[in-house]
Amino acid sequence: MVTDDRDYLLRIVFRHKEEYTFTLRRLGHEFLVVASPGEHELQESLKVSNPSQSPDQILIWTRSIRDELRIALPVYSELDALREQLEKHVQAHIQDAQQPFSDEESAELRSKLDDLMAKFEEMAQRQELSQQEVNRLQKEVAAIKANLDGYPKGTWYKTAASKLWLAVSKVGTSKESRLVLAKAAQKLLGLDQ
Repeated sequence: MVTDDRDYLLRIVFRHKEEYTFTLRRLGHEFLVVASPGEHELQESLKVSNPSQSPDQILIWTRSIRDELRIALPVYSELDALREQLEKHVQAHIQDAQQPFSDEESAELRSKLDDLMAKFEEMAQRQELSQQEVNRLQKEVAAIKANLDGYPKGTWYKTAASKLWLAVSKVGTSKESRLVLAKAAQKLLGLDQ
C-alpha cells in the first residue's frame, strides 16, 4: 500500500505486516531512505543523492521482507529444501535435461499426475481436503500436464516441483496433510528414491 503523506516523497507499507515500511524523504540537498526491515537491522537508514536510486533500495527492502517471512514460515524453508533436492535429482537422473520428453516419458508422467489427482480425491473423501482445495490442485495439475509438451525435461521438473509444492503449501491445512501431499508430489517427481 502506497500512502499519500506530505512528510514523505514516498511511503510504502507492507499490507500484511504494517511495521514493514519503506520511506523516502528530502533531507536538505539529499534524500533519506528508511527501510524496515533492513538487510541487517530491524530498521536501516541510507542517504542517497537522487530519488532515482530508491527503486534499487525498494528491491533490497522487498528481499528483506521475503527473508523475514521465510524465517517465520517453515513452508518456505521446506520449499527451498525441495528445490535443492530437485536440482540434485535432475542433475543425477535426467538425461538430456534440455531435450523434450519422448511420447513414452510424457505418457508415464501424465499417468503419474492422474494417480496424484486420484490421491487428492481420496483425501477429499476422507475429508482431509475440501473440494475447493482439490479443485485448486486439479487446476495446477492440469497446467503441469500442459507444460509437458512445451518445456525441456529439466525445466519441466523444476517448474512442476515449484507449482506442486506451492499448491500443496496453500491447501494443506495441517502439517500432516501437507506432508502427505508433499510425499505424493515427491513420488510423482521421482524424489522419493
